[in-house]
Amino acid sequence: MKAIGVAENKVLIDIFKTNLFRTKKVLLFSRDLFSKELLDFFKENEFQVNEIFNIEDLKRIKKIYPNFLDLTGFIKDKIKSFSDSIYISTSIDPLSSDILSIVNNLERVMIFKSMQDIINKVFDFSYSFNYQLPIFKQVDFWYYYYHFDRSNFDFNFVIVNVPYFHRDLFKEVHMGLIADSVLVYYCIPFNVVYKTIFDLLLSVMIKLRYNCPWDKEQTSFSIK
Repeated sequence: MKAIGVAENKVLIDIFKTNLFRTKKVLLFSRDLFSKELLDFFKENEFQVNEIFNIEDLKRIKKIYPNFLDLTGFIKDKIKSFSDSIYISTSIDPLSSDILSIVNNLERVMIFKSMQDIINKVFDFSYSFNYQLPIFKQVDFWYYYYHFDRSNFDFNFVIVNVPYFHRDLFKEVHMGLIADSVLVYYCIPFNVVYKTIFDLLLSVMIKLRYNCPWDKEQTSFSIK
């Protein structure tokens, strides 16, 4: 089993054209979450596409598997028959967010999106947040779906893989498509966005204060 983190359609199609993985079997969490362009490519090139759930299963998933462990157990059992497939992850980090990747000791994982990419997309610029990110927790949508009361919960973490048909569950958040290859959204609460902006401002001020020769020479009077 190999896993690919979500990427743009062109990137994914180019990878499959190279036959890098030497297989024409693909495993998706649900084909309903992926773009028509990507699915058409698989069909035209005679890829065998399998899925763990269909869209109707996803809509009533909590009724089918009332306990989160039941769901994870089902996924673990189902993937055993797809050992020679390529799994396309709808999460930002398939090593931490997708149960399938965690339990399968993957031979190879390729990640094309990161939380830093998403933060930069929110602000429409490129900046390294490696040392200055606000404190928040990345949560898998399905974990959130099972464990939190959505009607009365003011969350302060990022949810990175919300299916398009569950967008209405989230209020007061910034949302956007993760990539054009999937109909999956990242979900960032506005309070996290605001804190990130403020942290960025502070980080720039600190850098200037301690690393810029001109800044080091300034006094309160010269600044005035």
